[in-house]
Amino acid sequence: MRMKSSRFKAILKEAWYISVTGHPMYRMSQKLKSVKKAMKQLNKIEVYSIFDRFVYARLEVERIQIDIQSDPVNPELLNMEITLVGHLKHLLTLENDFYK
Repeated sequence: MRMKSSRFKAILKEAWYISVTGHPMYRMSQKLKSVKKAMKQLNKIEVYSIFDRFVYARLEVERIQIDIQSDPVNPELLNMEITLVGHLKHLLTLENDFYK
C-alpha cells in the first residue's frame, strides 16, 4: 500500500538520510526508527484518506442512484453513475490492498 504512494520514495529517502553520529549499529537503529516514524505518518495520511474517500464516494453513488430513480433516462446521470462506480471500485481495491 505505502509503496503505491507517489511520495513513498521521497519520504523514505528523507527519513533514511538523517545525520546520526555514533557506533554503526546505533546509527542503523536510529535510521530505522526514523523510517518507521515516517512510514507510520504516511500510512495514517494515505489509509485514512482512502477510508474517507470511499465513504464519500459511496454516498455520492447512492445520491446519483436516487436521482436516476426520478429521471431514469437522463444520460448525464447515467454517465455520472458509471464514473462514480468506477472510482468506488478503485477505492475498494486500494482498501482491500491495505488489508492484505
